[in-house]
Amino acid sequence: MSLTDTLRTECDTFLTELTGTPGASEVRAVKARLDEPIRIAVAGRVKAGKSTLLNALIGERLAATDAGECTRIPTWYRHGDSYKVVAVRRDGEPKELQFSRDDGKLEIDLGFLAVEDIERIDVEWPAESLRDAVLIDTPGLASLDDRASVRTRDLLGLDGDRASEADAVLYCLRHLHKSDAEYLGAFMDRSVAGASAANAVALVTRADEMVHAGGRDGHAVLAVLDLAGDSDLHRWSSVRERRC
Repeated sequence: MSLTDTLRTECDTFLTELTGTPGASEVRAVKARLDEPIRIAVAGRVKAGKSTLLNALIGERLAATDAGECTRIPTWYRHGDSYKVVAVRRDGEPKELQFSRDDGKLEIDLGFLAVEDIERIDVEWPAESLRDAVLIDTPGLASLDDRASVRTRDLLGLDGDRASEADAVLYCLRHLHKSDAEYLGAFMDRSVAGASAANAVALVTRADEMVHAGGRDGHAVLAVLDLAGDSDLHRWSSVRERRC
């Protein structure tokens, strides 16, 4: 029996014991999630290259790379048989949105909906790359508008006891800022619900901007490895180096 089958059986056992209690709905949600594709969130500071990376993973220019209003809302990209964009309001009510393609880029019209009233945006797209994974584009952390950062921290389970909605995190960084170290440390903290080094990977982005003169090339990479020490992140990096 696979681990997934074992967890499904355990969920059935808990559902029997928790029938009629608030915990039953939580267990049902966990069981349903076992049959879903892995959820991968792309996170990092503002202008760290998150949306550019996500577009590369999808193979199409869907995620906005400018500072538009949609970049302040977590956007989930899923596989679908047709093209569809839906705003999920904070009260749970879905509303289908109009969209267009401008030079390949996806332009989403929020209509009369305010950014503050939207919990997330769901984009269904018939891309082969989305069959086995749901990719989540998150608002920038350490943003001047902390309301956008709060959305990402909530989604990743970094505040309080809330579990992460993502199964794995790709954390983008150009240089290692103090806030980057704090977030990466939180991912490696086993006491934080839903966060651990096993499901978080740091990626140095925008490598073309690294300065070769003065011996500064690669400092961001070395800083990340120093932070990781003997952690799972360090061992993962070493394996990747041997394979490349």
